[in-house]
Amino acid sequence: MASWFDAGFAATRDANVTGVTIVDFGVYTAKSLSSKRAKTPNGKIQWLRDFQLLQSTRVVCPRPGATFGFHYSVDGAPSGVEVPIRVGVRYPQGVRSPLTGVWVDHAEHVFPRNLGEVRFSDCSIDGAWDNVEGTWSIDLWWAHVELTEQDFELNRKACTES
Repeated sequence: MASWFDAGFAATRDANVTGVTIVDFGVYTAKSLSSKRAKTPNGKIQWLRDFQLLQSTRVVCPRPGATFGFHYSVDGAPSGVEVPIRVGVRYPQGVRSPLTGVWVDHAEHVFPRNLGEVRFSDCSIDGAWDNVEGTWSIDLWWAHVELTEQDFELNRKACTES
């Protein structure tokens, strides 16, 4: 059985994805625009807007409301063509879903992205359930090719340094 991702890949087989350009990374402020149900530990994906880079860093204070991630563009041709990009998040020790009580070590979702367009991928600490120290990884995939992996270290020591 073909997945949505495979169907999206077939629809864009003429696209030539060559990589990803990281524009900036770190800790941001953002405003919540909307959310939708998804197969993630908290059962939703939030759409944010008005991102402002507070600090370019890979070490993040794990406090509720902290948003960290990166702006990027998917490189390739023809410019502007939409391709399905799978965004994955790996948690350092796993987190217990506040909805199901099940421990999970990763989450992923497929988003349509236009080649050459700058987009944002992030994680936000929503509460005690995902306030976990260690290395959080955000990775981007096209088809079965990993385009980038961006690691962020959540460390309480960063709370006293900022």
